[in-house]
Amino acid sequence: MKARNEWLGRVNRVPTPILFGCALLMVAAIALLGYRTGWQLRFSFLFLIPIALLSWFAGNWSGLAISAISALAWLVAARESGHTFSRDAILYSNSLLLLGVFLVFGSLLSALRRAHTREQLLARTDSLTGIPNHHAFFENARLELSRAARYQRPLTIAYIDLDDFKAVNDRNGHEGGDRLLALTAATIQNAIRATDLVARLGGDEFCVLLPEAGPAEATATLRKLEAQLKAALVRERWDATFSMGAVVFRAPPESPEEMVRLADGLMYSIKARGKGRLEVQVFGE
Repeated sequence: MKARNEWLGRVNRVPTPILFGCALLMVAAIALLGYRTGWQLRFSFLFLIPIALLSWFAGNWSGLAISAISALAWLVAARESGHTFSRDAILYSNSLLLLGVFLVFGSLLSALRRAHTREQLLARTDSLTGIPNHHAFFENARLELSRAARYQRPLTIAYIDLDDFKAVNDRNGHEGGDRLLALTAATIQNAIRATDLVARLGGDEFCVLLPEAGPAEATATLRKLEAQLKAALVRERWDATFSMGAVVFRAPPESPEEMVRLADGLMYSIKARGKGRLEVQVFGE
């Protein structure tokens, strides 16, 4: 399963023009096979291979284009191979029939891929805030840990928790609490770098991952985030505060779970000592 997913991931990264070129070569090879052997209709299913390749990996329009090219290639190969038909109309009606089959096959496969992509996105996205969820965070964190270990680069994680969120819900109702969570997520996302990751781990808890951020850079980024969060809460007239515990790893920990545990512990330590503050610790000094 892992090898299959890695292979699919590599194919997904291949540019569409290269995929289209490979599909054209397949179509040409199949048509040549038919031409050299004396065309037989049962060979036509081989065209479904390049159609499937483009429909799944390059999208609907590429799949439709290669479907039309495949039907045309079948027509030319069948006509030039010397295969005889009782009437020319049979040759052309067969090619139209194949065109219909190819178009339907490609369209259905493209629709299946779009549905699959949507399902994957929903499974990795928090439905309330629109940011990555717990599953997506740990998946990305594992990749960043591997990268940090490979290149010996620092890595920072910040754990953010809204203080007394239950009281916010009691005062404003769950709909009000949801609006506060959405505001918090949007503010964090706007404040961090494009290479950083914010995720909602559950309830009123958020995690921010800062790849290649050492103590100075992480502190500057998180101070900016802290200021923007406070400004957003004041602007929207929310009587709420938050506690943020951040850990800078000079050397990556063994697992994302260990990383989160340390940041979570620091955040709860802040809450126990008064709440409403940011603290940054360096691990591995």
